[in-house]
Amino acid sequence: MLVIKDGKNSQKLHFGYSCLKALGKEWCLPGIQSVVTKVLSSFAIFFDEKGNPVEVTDIPFEIMEVLISILQAASDEDSFGDKDYGDWIFENMDQLGKVMEAFLNSLPQEKKLKAQK
Repeated sequence: MLVIKDGKNSQKLHFGYSCLKALGKEWCLPGIQSVVTKVLSSFAIFFDEKGNPVEVTDIPFEIMEVLISILQAASDEDSFGDKDYGDWIFENMDQLGKVMEAFLNSLPQEKKLKAQK
């Protein structure tokens, strides 16, 4: 869970299976991996080939819609109080990295098996 803020207001974001399922339903995608692939390809604009953050001066509308959909699915709300999530993103670009990191950390992780003795 991640809590984002807007002044005195806060919003809880819950990532994980329910978020992925809501995104798949909204985007008419068949499964978890197709949702993950869409999100990761959208996030790629914010990183160089080594994974370092880069400054993006012109975020495509399609990427903004993906970010808005993620916030809506993670909060189960259409907006942040009386503010559209798109407006929240514009005013809080510094918090986007936290949102992306929380989403990525919620993805299914492969468990490493320990060798039996």
